Amino acid sequence: TDLAGKQQIFDANTAGSYLASNDPRIIIGLGAGSVRKVEISWPSGVVQTINEPPVDRYHVVNEPNAR
Repeated sequence: TDLAGKQQIFDANTAGSYLASNDPRIIIGLGAGSVRKVEISWPSGVVQTINEPPVDRYHVVNEPNAR
């Protein structure tokens, strides 16, 4: 699928209700497509870009590793 020129925005928030929290992971199903880039805006203000990440796998991305 060609999604050129389109973007999707996801927000991770672990806040839940009393004595509960939400899953901090963002899991995205892309189908049979490809991704040109993933851009992450961290709360610290750092913007991290991952170019052409491989699909069909999980990627672990942490803010302390952002440059």
